[in-house]
Amino acid sequence: MRFCRYCGAPIPEDSLFCPKCGKRLGRRPHPRLDRLVSVLRLNTPYPYFAILIVALVVWIVVARQPGIPAFDYSQMEWSIEPKSRTGPDSEGAYHQIIGLVLENKSTDVQRDIPVELTVRVDPAKPADVSARFGGRDLALSAEGKPAPLTLLLVDPIQPGVKRLFPLEATIRAQPPFTVIYEFRDRDSKKTLVRYATEP
Repeated sequence: MRFCRYCGAPIPEDSLFCPKCGKRLGRRPHPRLDRLVSVLRLNTPYPYFAILIVALVVWIVVARQPGIPAFDYSQMEWSIEPKSRTGPDSEGAYHQIIGLVLENKSTDVQRDIPVELTVRVDPAKPADVSARFGGRDLALSAEGKPAPLTLLLVDPIQPGVKRLFPLEATIRAQPPFTVIYEFRDRDSKKTLVRYATEP
């Protein structure tokens, strides 16, 4: 003798329905899942089914992300040109303009170049570094903790031509200090160009 899981009434062992509440007993059929199990010949369908669902969700998320294209960094020559430096202003902030200069050594037009920018202050101290790049205000360091950013240099660079990308930085820190700018390869994190400056 067993009992109904819905109403608790005693029922015979071979019953498909409860004689008191009328509810179906036993496993509910899942025609689609049962067909998948028979096609794939799975002994335990649920773990495999869960793996398939997770793989599908991951594929959808990755497919919908706007990807940053791969880039051959060896085709470019990288340098930095200091443009201006002032400060401290009335709020104790220092201002710098530096130019990231790229020279296209390839025979093709280059554009959409992803680079990772990291800024750190040496010696380490509570310092805030922000920058204006491509018309956007960016936080590069907050209270001495670097906040690396990936920038996309979208402007086209013709073969054999140099192009300057200006970076307007504002530094709030107590001197003495050195600000170190590093532009890195997005994929391997190899340093493409480094520039250090003092107030």
